[in-house]
Amino acid sequence: MALKMSMCQFSVPLVLPHGNKWMKSLWKAVKYEKFIFSFRNTLVAHAYDNLCREFSRWEWDFRKEILSLQKAAELEILNADNESTLESLNKFVESKISEMFGKISGQKETMNKKLCDYYKSKDKHVNLIEKHKMDFIHSINSVENEIKRSICGNCTEKHL
Repeated sequence: MALKMSMCQFSVPLVLPHGNKWMKSLWKAVKYEKFIFSFRNTLVAHAYDNLCREFSRWEWDFRKEILSLQKAAELEILNADNESTLESLNKFVESKISEMFGKISGQKETMNKKLCDYYKSKDKHVNLIEKHKMDFIHSINSVENEIKRSICGNCTEKHL
């Protein structure tokens, strides 16, 4: 035990002057890189969150507009049901569905324009979320298809 103790007391520490400097430099680089990486992720998340909020507003306006038009069309179909023949009622329902589809396409184009305008604005870090643009375009198409299916189902259901 005494032998081990004396060896520990007399051992000379290994000095690596360049190694120490290199480790400090490496540590600073890692810290800085982590900061940049973290900062960029925060900006991306913030920009994506802003776009999601805007998109939700646009989608809500789209649905609200179409829902009010749909309710008006359904009411017209129900009122026309009592005073029309089956053939004229079918034509009337088809014309209302066609009219609604036209308005849905118009609202879809409005949403697409709002999305393009959003991506043209350079003050919201939109360049960081450019890769998500197609996801939002697909979402617009999905909303359009969902509303069209709903209208077809509701109008024909009210008609029958």
